Amino acid sequence: PSVSTNSINRIIYTLSVLLEKTAQKQNHLDAFSQGHGLILVTQAFEWLQSQEQTVSTLGFEIRNLSQSSGRGILLREAFATKTPSSHSIRIEPLFPESTEAGSKASFEILASLNSTADWVQFPDSMLIHHNGGKVSVIVDPTKLKPGSHSTFISGSDSFTGQAIFRIPINVIIPHPSVRNAEN
Repeated sequence: PSVSTNSINRIIYTLSVLLEKTAQKQNHLDAFSQGHGLILVTQAFEWLQSQEQTVSTLGFEIRNLSQSSGRGILLREAFATKTPSSHSIRIEPLFPESTEAGSKASFEILASLNSTADWVQFPDSMLIHHNGGKVSVIVDPTKLKPGSHSTFISGSDSFTGQAIFRIPINVIIPHPSVRNAEN
């Protein structure tokens, strides 16, 4: 029997969520070096076994409609970090090939949104239908110190509490050069 590309993508997505959820951040490394953190295979397996319900295999595509940078928000140029910026983020469900049209049409999920960064503003929740949903995110890097700053907006199913997607946000504040400091 052949395994479809879509079902392989579901397995990869499920493993990715599982490993991200149980990864351990290393305090001595920056966010760009470690991603979600150190992979803890034993803890990931134990977490999977402890779940009463199965991990969702429904994936979500994240697109920043305000930038061409892809799925998250990236601010790295000096002009982009001098003022707050607004970003329109589209979140679209990726259904397995075998999903019936009726199931897709009736799909609706209320996602609770949260982040630990005080320099990011967004609504508390958003409704995602079968054709997706949009959320407006405001990033205010004006009070951040020079260097790299990274956070996520996490989306969780409001009814089950299960994490369903993450919107990555990366800001790189340039260090002032000696030449600029003299002027």
